[in-house]
Amino acid sequence: KKEETAFKKTVCDYKIIGQLFNTYVVIEKDDCMYLLDQHAAHERLIYDKLKQEIKEKKLITQELMVPYVLRLSPTEISAVMENREFFEQMGFDISDYGGGSVAVREIPFELSLNEISDFISETLEMIIENKSAAFTRKQEKAVATLACKAAIKGNNRFSDFELKKLVEDVLEN
Repeated sequence: KKEETAFKKTVCDYKIIGQLFNTYVVIEKDDCMYLLDQHAAHERLIYDKLKQEIKEKKLITQELMVPYVLRLSPTEISAVMENREFFEQMGFDISDYGGGSVAVREIPFELSLNEISDFISETLEMIIENKSAAFTRKQEKAVATLACKAAIKGNNRFSDFELKKLVEDVLEN
């Protein structure tokens, strides 16, 4: 804990050695070596950013040019419709599309198109299993899921610039 505090004090006094297994960032500072899990670090940064944006009602979203149509079970469609406000606060515009489907017209900026289905499915599962949970607790779980989906994944190679930006963002927070 003491070393972590010392590490954060002087952001500019470090050297990025590189990536290990395309998953960890190797950092040298003073006489110490640090391994930064790039997925976990990026996920935490996104999580904190999303929580702040939701709290301030300033969540950045992106409107889809073509609605993303998602087939769901009757139970899931019912859960979506009963929790529309929840999804709206999470940055989604979802409506009943008919024929056992919903249309997603807007998503949080951090989420990519290929993550929409997984995020909605996981969130609906959480909502259905935790019906009695407080709204804020559901929201925290959904934000954590969204951050995980949006974060860079392990086994990805990044440029020196991208590694530097990630390390600086972690050290500043």
